[in-house]
Amino acid sequence: MGLDQSSFSYVKALSNLAGALFAQRKYEETLRVVATIDNAIASWSGKRKEAYRTGLGRIFSNYYVGNVTQGMEFARAGFATAKSLKGEQHYDTAMARAALAAGLSLARRDAEAMQEYKIAVPVLLGSAGPSDDEDATLTLNADRLLQTMLEPYMALLARSNAPEAAEESLRIADAIRSRSVQNALGAAAVRAAAHTPELADLVRKDQDLRKQIAAQTGLLRNVLEDAPEKRQQAILDGLQQELKALRTQGEQTARDIRRRFPAYANLTRPTPVTSEEIRGALKPDETLVSFYFGDRSSFAWAVPKSAAMAFAAVPLTGPEMEVKVAALRKALDADVEYISDLPQFDLDLAHALYKALLEPIAAGWRDAKQLVVVTNGALGLLPLGLLATQPASFDSASQPVFASYRDVQWLARTHAVVSVPSASALRTLRGLAPASAQREPFISATRSLPPKRRLPI
Repeated sequence: MGLDQSSFSYVKALSNLAGALFAQRKYEETLRVVATIDNAIASWSGKRKEAYRTGLGRIFSNYYVGNVTQGMEFARAGFATAKSLKGEQHYDTAMARAALAAGLSLARRDAEAMQEYKIAVPVLLGSAGPSDDEDATLTLNADRLLQTMLEPYMALLARSNAPEAAEESLRIADAIRSRSVQNALGAAAVRAAAHTPELADLVRKDQDLRKQIAAQTGLLRNVLEDAPEKRQQAILDGLQQELKALRTQGEQTARDIRRRFPAYANLTRPTPVTSEEIRGALKPDETLVSFYFGDRSSFAWAVPKSAAMAFAAVPLTGPEMEVKVAALRKALDADVEYISDLPQFDLDLAHALYKALLEPIAAGWRDAKQLVVVTNGALGLLPLGLLATQPASFDSASQPVFASYRDVQWLARTHAVVSVPSASALRTLRGLAPASAQREPFISATRSLPPKRRLPI
């Protein structure tokens, strides 16, 4: 279009590209685009260019390619700006502090990292939601962004060997999953609220305030991007005061919703769950088994009804799990004409996954009859009962076809497995009042379907 390379539109387009590359884990490419942004904004005023030099994409791409010190310099600048502009307790300030803490954790400056995380995490987990404006160089959905910030914290906890490490890391992992569930259920929950006029009014007020905050933040950013000599201080002060008042109203509305309608608040904005709350929701023969798969670190927990919690690091990242689950599913998703053409199920891989995922925390789940499984990532696409608890081999000469599978010690032989999206969801579901015995029976309309094709042997 012939835009000048120092124009806002050109830089914004580059910023969007950097965010997309970071989301695809293309960190070297992200940094190349970031370097182009630096050249484009070289003539901008300091305040105007600052947002583009402290974005999370730039910070974490530096971390992930090994430039941790450089990344921390950008993180410190971003934190200072957020703190001065939005205050100590704002979500964006906590996010910027967590970005700095992540760098300290990666640099193995554990005491400093722990100190910063202890301040940032309560704000991040206690907030009603993500930032009311966009990061200038990276736009990610709330659950992915929270995962990026807090995954180094879980790794820090795991190597600390502190007594509370298992409990705190479980809480963090479930908070990440709960944020994702919250986003998915948000629209449905709002529709359900319409049946209660008072709650519907509060929800509508909450949504309106969020939109006003986003619009006001955009106006404030536009003013701050002006050159200092063009900026009118009276307008700037007025926008900041209006934004502060809107945020205060938003916080009060969120408190009103949680106080007056706690069930709705727990569904749409769940508080982090504790191990004692999990145990209170479990039945006597159940254990909650939780997995977290991150880009760089993964963990597993087993929380039985009454015994001690088991906790272990998992030697597989999220991307690695995607590859392994896809390999196992080849035998489950095959489209073939004859049963004999079905691919063999990879028993070696099924047992290797059992040893990596479940064996290290076996003390916490082995005595249970039912496993309530919570996970993120690709493992949710694989029935956990298909893991082999003992080494097994496939005999291609067995008759009938696949008869040797009878001898495999599948996890399903000893434990029933059910899945829930998060431990918070289990707490909520088990806390619901039982349905009325007088309710009307469900009636459905059906249509005739063609008979399923039978696979010939």
